[in-house]
Amino acid sequence: MGCIVSKSQPVESKDKPFVEPEKPEKPIEAQPNLEEQPKEDFEGNDRNRSNVPDNDETQVENFVTTEETEGAAPCKSTVMQTAFMYTKRATLEVVTTMDLRFKDVSVEEMVGVGDMLSVNKALTCLMLSGNNIDDKGAASIAKALEKNSTLTKLEMFRCQIRVEGARCLAESGLGVITTADFEENTLGDEGAEAFCEMLKTNTCLSDLNLSCNMIGNKGTRMLAAALEKNATIKTLSIRQNYLGEGGANALGDMLSVNSTLLKLDLSASPLCIKMDAKSVGLFAKGLTSNRGLKELDLSWHEIGNDGAKELGDALKRNDTLEVLKLNYGNIGLKGVTALAKQLEDNTSLTALHLGGNNITLDGAMVLGDMLVKNVSLKVLELWTTEDGNQAGKALNGVISNKNDKARMLSQKDEGEDDTQPKPKPIPLNDIKGTTGVLSVDLSNQSLKATDAALLSKLLPVNTSLTQLNLSQNRLGEEGGKLMAQCLSGCESLSSLNLLYNDLEQSGAEAVLAAFDKMRNLKTLCGVSPEQSVIRLQHNGLKPWDGMLIAADIRFNPNLTEVDLSYNKIGYGANSVIESVRQRDTVVILKLGGNGVGDPGAAALGEVLQKNTALKELELWNTWDSTDMIGDGGAHMLAAGLSTNSTLQCLDLHGVSRLQFQQSGTLSTAGRVNPTVVNTCAVIKRIWGGFEILRTNEIGDEGAQALADMLMTNSTLQELDLNGVNSNVKLTSVGACALSSALVGNKGLTLLDLCGKGIQTEILQLAPYGHKGRLSNLYN
Repeated sequence: MGCIVSKSQPVESKDKPFVEPEKPEKPIEAQPNLEEQPKEDFEGNDRNRSNVPDNDETQVENFVTTEETEGAAPCKSTVMQTAFMYTKRATLEVVTTMDLRFKDVSVEEMVGVGDMLSVNKALTCLMLSGNNIDDKGAASIAKALEKNSTLTKLEMFRCQIRVEGARCLAESGLGVITTADFEENTLGDEGAEAFCEMLKTNTCLSDLNLSCNMIGNKGTRMLAAALEKNATIKTLSIRQNYLGEGGANALGDMLSVNSTLLKLDLSASPLCIKMDAKSVGLFAKGLTSNRGLKELDLSWHEIGNDGAKELGDALKRNDTLEVLKLNYGNIGLKGVTALAKQLEDNTSLTALHLGGNNITLDGAMVLGDMLVKNVSLKVLELWTTEDGNQAGKALNGVISNKNDKARMLSQKDEGEDDTQPKPKPIPLNDIKGTTGVLSVDLSNQSLKATDAALLSKLLPVNTSLTQLNLSQNRLGEEGGKLMAQCLSGCESLSSLNLLYNDLEQSGAEAVLAAFDKMRNLKTLCGVSPEQSVIRLQHNGLKPWDGMLIAADIRFNPNLTEVDLSYNKIGYGANSVIESVRQRDTVVILKLGGNGVGDPGAAALGEVLQKNTALKELELWNTWDSTDMIGDGGAHMLAAGLSTNSTLQCLDLHGVSRLQFQQSGTLSTAGRVNPTVVNTCAVIKRIWGGFEILRTNEIGDEGAQALADMLMTNSTLQELDLNGVNSNVKLTSVGACALSSALVGNKGLTLLDLCGKGIQTEILQLAPYGHKGRLSNLYN
């Protein structure tokens, strides 16, 4: 077990006893020989030895020595060794903190620590948490505190202290300690009573933690009575005890006369006895006349709608409380409405925490109306629960001054993964426009429809915001409609990003209708007017996202490339294609892997008949696509290709339902339009110049159609008919047709027929007929 020693203490060999050096005429500080210490002695330190500054208040953790002073009995443990050194070298001590947390310190070892503390003149902080100290060990510390005049912080969290230990500590008066932590012991009402007697006369203690100590109504009443006379306690935590109606009433009476207490934590837990609405009402009466308390935590109590109303009435008269936490208070719409009404004119509260309550969309709208009128509230926590489990925050507030970094005021949910990036806080003042901020990024915050309700109330009053990013949230259909309703009032907004929000078709349509009426708003996807390329491949886009992107294409005059491949746009592709038809600047359009189906192919066929800009088009499908291009789509594409004179690359690989009939149709279009590098499935290069038609179902008739095209086409360089994943094979009829075509073809350099079952005929005929130009033939 490691402990802490002073930087100025000498370190001798571990094999011989400690001999205190002779005192010179002038004190000389001996430096420890760090090189002789094993490396593991320093593991777990808060800072490396190499980074320790050369000052007199250096703390070194886990540094162990087995030395003993000349003439002294050998020490039996490292804790007692250190305590002994702290005692004997008191005049040379410079260490101010002794950290023995979770070191398995026994009751016997605590006696040595107590002896050290009684004579040490430098130690200001002693941390003993997580050790089985028991009442006897607590008595040793209490005895030392009667003589100690320097220790100001004592931490004894989870130390198995019971009533007798509490009495000993209280009777000592706690010396000059200002901060004391006794959380998670078993003090009970009797132990609390002992501390109450001490509080009546103590003039040093300012921060006291008695949480999780099985303190009931009786103990709470006595604490409240003591605090009516105490004028030094500024922070009191008695959370997760057993507060009832009597305790709540007593604490309320205390608050009506106490003006020095600044922070009070009364939060419960699912297993504690909780205050009900009546108890909260009794407590709230004292809060009405209190003029000192700044922060109050009542989370996990059964506040309900009636309790929320009582707290609202108290806040109407209270002008000092700044932070109020009511998480998991079983508060519904009526309670939120009553609370919000009283907060409209409140000028002191800066943070309100309502997470985990039953706040619906209507409740969020009520809070939004309050926020418009309230001038002081900067933090609103409004996350909800789903299916009984703690969900991610739906709204995380933030205190954000002009030059200060944002500080989140939301607690980590149980089971939250620390490896996941934490949501960024939401600057409510920036949304309201009081700070003059021009751009706000709220992406990936798990925002829901309730948050959209708040935003819909706040955004119209903002006259400075120009850019708002709400992408990657969960606004849903209702959230989309709420955002659409407020857009008409957002005259300054020029850029809005609503992608990846599960808006559904009706939500997207509502947004688009509002977008068409706005003069200044230029984008719904965060695309800048100067942007020439949209690349959103592999992003899980849905049909409604495609609808938003289509609007951006239509209004952006500089776009030349749109890559939406490997998404799930589906019917949203129709909107994109229509925008491409209207915006005759897009040169490259990639919709592969989206399952555009026949409707998309038909729409593109119409575009190709008139479009004079598009040069590259991808409509390929993955092997597991369910909505493939069929007969109707193929014929429409063929019709478009027959009149189009600009398209150079057409990628249809993987269109497994595009069988030989459609292949023949497109090969005819290829003869009419020789500018198309890939016809039928003669396709644009995907991997370093390969033209691909993999996973096809082209048989002999399709091969014959392709052969006819090859006899007249001189631009096609690479043709990939790979059929590894296909059940349709070629016979010698198809193979010979292709062989004959290669005789007169003057452009093809690569032909891939792997998996098509072709025998040796083509291998024999093609090289001779093609005069060696076919450098790559795969079978």
